[in-house]
Amino acid sequence: MIPHLPKSTDRKDQSPRRSRWILHTPPTKEHRPEGTNPTDAVNGCFDTPPTKEHRPEGTNPTDAVGGCFDTPPTKEHRPEGTNPPTQSVDALIPHLPKSTDPKEPIPPDAVGGCFDTPPTKEHRPEGTNPPDAVGGCFDTPPKPLHFRSNPIYPVVMFLTPYTQLEWAYQLHYHLCFRTFRRKEFFATDSSSLTSTLNQLYDIYGYHGLELKVRASDVQLLLSLRPEHAISDVMKKLKGASSTALCKQLEIPAPLWARGYLARTSGKVRLSDVRSYLDKQAKHHGYERRVSPPVFKFRHPRPVSLSVAHAFFDLNYHVVLSTRFRQCIFDSKVGEALVNYWLKVADSREFALDRATILPDHVHLLVRTTPKMSIEKCALLLMNNGQYFIGRHWSPRLAHAGINQLWQASAYAGSCGELPTALLKSFLAS
Repeated sequence: MIPHLPKSTDRKDQSPRRSRWILHTPPTKEHRPEGTNPTDAVNGCFDTPPTKEHRPEGTNPTDAVGGCFDTPPTKEHRPEGTNPPTQSVDALIPHLPKSTDPKEPIPPDAVGGCFDTPPTKEHRPEGTNPPDAVGGCFDTPPKPLHFRSNPIYPVVMFLTPYTQLEWAYQLHYHLCFRTFRRKEFFATDSSSLTSTLNQLYDIYGYHGLELKVRASDVQLLLSLRPEHAISDVMKKLKGASSTALCKQLEIPAPLWARGYLARTSGKVRLSDVRSYLDKQAKHHGYERRVSPPVFKFRHPRPVSLSVAHAFFDLNYHVVLSTRFRQCIFDSKVGEALVNYWLKVADSREFALDRATILPDHVHLLVRTTPKMSIEKCALLLMNNGQYFIGRHWSPRLAHAGINQLWQASAYAGSCGELPTALLKSFLAS
């Protein structure tokens, strides 16, 4: 109300006549006392559009986000510290249609705004991700990200198979074969046969421990190398000696009958080797542990091996150690490895009777046929075991820092029901 105009106290007493104290013309700026609200402000009553000059200092501009005018807002009309209209979803500017779909309140081509035009750097609030980042909206290629790579071990490792080994061995064999139809060719003189066999030892690299020649049969005690297979040894000895002696003694071929006897012997008996394998956990100090990392295996029904025209009993104590004696095995891994070796043994004609798996080495008691050398048997065990561990437990090998499971060496010792010393004394008598 304008203060210089008198206030009416009773509406009924107001005179309908025109008074010189009542203004019938629109008020002007000069008629408004200083400090009062202008009538042409936002809450005013006049139809004339307000201007910037009519807005008191410190009040909200009418063309801001919450204003009422149809003119598009500009950067100058936005008070400092408020959100720009290009980033506010709830702005009431008429020419910016408000999204009515709750599923898509913000168009995909803006960082957080409502416009169809791609946002620019100026429209991005400070501290937010730039639109050209990995999650931005522009077509410019993102910058490559560099992450620190952690070592990831492959599920299956390729491990180089073994082809030859360094050996520590003691392999003694008791071999016996007879003449054709048990003819007594050596009843009177056996020196020719003895000299012929000794020459063959030197040719083929065999070491003869003892020899006993009777009228119709021959018994040998030999020390062989791991690569020697008994079937090949017998073929060379019988074939070469038959050819030489038939000419020398002027007898018709064949000299020898088909078939032979072959069995192993050693410094200790077979029973002692079995007891030694059973005591490995105590020997290495694992027996007192609550869960010792040792797996013991004893075959409940030993597999029967047979070949044509030969009777044999070939037993070997084999020791394999992991590379650099790294601890790879425990009871669970050892059990799985032995079960896999049993499958290999069934398919490759050898038998695994006993096994003791320790963390860094294994003790095995195996039987083979005369056709298989102990070196071939050991290579089958090592290569198949390495393949199995590399396929199922490759992180253990990678964690240990080894690229092969086994040390490229092995121990093989022959054993039997009779020790070598006893057999030697029997043949010498």
